[in-house]
Amino acid sequence: MLRKCTFMCLFMAVLFYSGALMDAAAISEGYILASNYSARTTELFDRDGNIVHTWNHTVSSGYSCYLLENGNLLRGCTPINIMSLAHVDAQPSQGMIEEVDSAGNQIWSDTLADKTYMMHHDFKPMPDGNIIGVQFVTVTKAAAVNAGVDTSVFFRIPVANKNDNFQSEMIFVLKPDRSGGKKHQIIWKWFVMDHVASKDSVAAHPELFDGTHPTWARFPKQWFHINGIDYNPAKKLILFSSRVFSETYVIEYSDSSEIAKAHAGGVYGKGGDILYRWGHPSNYVVEFTGLNDTLMQVNKKDTLILVLPQRKGHAGDLVDCMHCPTWIPEGYRNAGNIMFYHNNVDPSMRQLGLSQVIEINPWDAGGTLLPMTSGSPTAPLPPTWVYNPVDSMYSASMSTAIRMRNGNTLVHEAYPGGNKSGKSGSVREIDPSGQLIDTVITLKQASGYNPPKVMYYPPDHPGIVKLLGPVPAEGKGASMRGAAARRPAIYFHAGRINVTNIANADVALYSLQGKRVALLHAQSGKASIPAAQITPGSYLVRVKMAGGGMINRLINIER
Repeated sequence: MLRKCTFMCLFMAVLFYSGALMDAAAISEGYILASNYSARTTELFDRDGNIVHTWNHTVSSGYSCYLLENGNLLRGCTPINIMSLAHVDAQPSQGMIEEVDSAGNQIWSDTLADKTYMMHHDFKPMPDGNIIGVQFVTVTKAAAVNAGVDTSVFFRIPVANKNDNFQSEMIFVLKPDRSGGKKHQIIWKWFVMDHVASKDSVAAHPELFDGTHPTWARFPKQWFHINGIDYNPAKKLILFSSRVFSETYVIEYSDSSEIAKAHAGGVYGKGGDILYRWGHPSNYVVEFTGLNDTLMQVNKKDTLILVLPQRKGHAGDLVDCMHCPTWIPEGYRNAGNIMFYHNNVDPSMRQLGLSQVIEINPWDAGGTLLPMTSGSPTAPLPPTWVYNPVDSMYSASMSTAIRMRNGNTLVHEAYPGGNKSGKSGSVREIDPSGQLIDTVITLKQASGYNPPKVMYYPPDHPGIVKLLGPVPAEGKGASMRGAAARRPAIYFHAGRINVTNIANADVALYSLQGKRVALLHAQSGKASIPAAQITPGSYLVRVKMAGGGMINRLINIER
């Protein structure tokens, strides 16, 4: 008989912590938020890999999810009917954002998908309550060529559709309607196609995208493919990365979509043009170099051989696929720098099993973005900091790198060992010297749990406090060296009610009528009660700590 357990609310009394002040060599207390792509749950993990809260959903998960300061969950998701709403080539699909409360009840949602547009990959909540995200945009061949895209780009598109369209990109800012009226508004737009340099002008315009760059072989009808985005509110700057161009970019979040479309205006005077770029100088330094590569396309009637342009590399091409570019926040080590997970899918690196985390400094000594010069790569080329793990760390897709407030970096491998390894996603914490802190933690001890992206939240984050209760004054800013010193957690996993970080505590289960139905003494720091042994209904889990503190949590067990 299958039963599930739903946590309804949490009451927390005084808890006791110990530990020294946080330093870069210490284990960082906090929580990891993740959701497996296409799954119908979102999980909050503690630093031991235990699930401390689960959200159940009716709509499959997408790429990103975030814990808001009010304790609600903001998530991307994929409606069942997504392919009837969006163009078939707009993959990977997503198409919807929703906010849910701690019990999984929907507060609001917005579907961002139709025959022209489809939201995909990443988005971010902004300080003003708006949301910045990315959408595929269906563009006709005629419109693309008119914008500056070279006709050679369409050689990779299947023969049957070579005169059809392709998927370009748009960045949008959504103002959600949280009143329930569903009057959501897209208040700002920026289009890749407004900032393309034609074949004969690309060398003179590093602030534009090279119109001769080919599409991606995996999705031959996609051009550019944004796979990560972040926003710097202090500077009004948007950071994003391209899977196809293997490069990261900075543009201005201007006051209007008109400025975003232009090549002048705004705070930085460049309209929506590129202000800074890094990772692949051959995208704007080395021009189209001739036709010396072939691709055979076969249709039902005949065989057609198409000749493709082969791009020449540059010594400064340091990136081959990246994900999750982030601005390092104010108050953190190297604040204002850019950091990302470098998948490193070059064959030689794939053989060695080497992905990296790369940090770059886009600023000059005066705090101005480094200038771009025609014919030269953005300097300096060398990264500020690179994490090259001693052990094998390789994920060909997705993955995350997040700077933590103690100066360490949390690194998430979405697909450890490669996309078909069968291993579940994992996280590690490293110090500034690249040394591993604690151990590599596998997320959810089940094969194939591979969140595309994770988020990290310290114990005093307002959303964590709303969800799990306040951090005592003794524990704020503390370093926790071991499970017994960490916040006690009550969670449901694998058909059991689990309680962890509770050495020498008493765990009792009461009916709402006050009858005690189970009692355990946790000498080892954890206790577990099989839900199948409990009659369905509502219960109170009460944990009495050895030091005198107490946790109460109301749960509901259903068949």
